[in-house]
Amino acid sequence: LGAGQEHSLNLSPRPIELSLEGHVVNTQNKLIGDVEVRCFTIVTKTDERGYFALYGLPTGYQVLELKKPGYGDKQQAVHVDPRHRTRPRIVLKQYGAVSGRVIKSGAGAASARVLLVQTRPQQGQVRQGQADAEGRYTFDNVSPGSYYIKGGAGKAFDEEGQPHFDVTPGHETKV
Repeated sequence: LGAGQEHSLNLSPRPIELSLEGHVVNTQNKLIGDVEVRCFTIVTKTDERGYFALYGLPTGYQVLELKKPGYGDKQQAVHVDPRHRTRPRIVLKQYGAVSGRVIKSGAGAASARVLLVQTRPQQGQVRQGQADAEGRYTFDNVSPGSYYIKGGAGKAFDEEGQPHFDVTPGHETKV
């Protein structure tokens, strides 16, 4: 530019384009709100209709990470291409919870070991936990099925397994 000439330069940022949008549903195909959807450092949550949108993702195959309490975490590969936008419908499996209290000699058994043993549909699946100072325990993200609890305060599990009970998705079973 010569002396006395002016030139304007527009430095406004280019808008970040929509990279991917989709819906999250449960196994009954019902939309799920408030699901965290993450790809790298880009994070959003689904709205009440299960809808999400992510902006500024690189082109190519990406891995989405989805999380919501009461549902199993999921990783889902998606292809991001601004010329051929896909709208994935991602299914999350809903889980249940089991809680209770280990009692020994009429009081809560502090720090008791607790086993959650599945009998149906996959016999023999076992999860181990520990009761709190008052004998209370909780197992979260439990697959639907039939179970029994076995617990004890010593090194050995000195209490017999309780009667079988069913865990249903979205519910807490109190034993």
